[in-house]
Amino acid sequence: MKNPVLHPTFSFDDKHGIRPFDQANGSVDPWTGVGGLAGFAGFSFFFFNGGGTGNLAPGRPTTQTSQFTSPPGSGALITLRSVSGAFVTDGGAHLTERPLGQFVTNVFFSGQNTLACQVRLSDSNGDDPIQIWVNGTLLFFN
Repeated sequence: MKNPVLHPTFSFDDKHGIRPFDQANGSVDPWTGVGGLAGFAGFSFFFFNGGGTGNLAPGRPTTQTSQFTSPPGSGALITLRSVSGAFVTDGGAHLTERPLGQFVTNVFFSGQNTLACQVRLSDSNGDDPIQIWVNGTLLFFN
């Protein structure tokens, strides 16, 4: 088998707004053989917290789970496609123009056929209303 050719995901040019002091880096580990692919399934988690004192306060994790069925005898691997978060107003209808602090998202297997997604805010304004979307794919292999 040939080694895959890796391509950069961005270029330094004025057209796309990358300035001299911006920093970006990324890496791809060498591929790992896992046998034949048995199938895949997309997943999506959505979190909304209306805010207020004690709601999704900094450091308090919120977790959702979802059951899945895998092909008989297969293993599974989690891949993330996108994670997005926004502070909002009016029940999530409008964005709040304020700095988005930091949040952490963790997707993991919490049981044999259970996928879990956990988010945790670490922003000092963690009692503001927030929406977070997490999307990915489960890859099933033999």
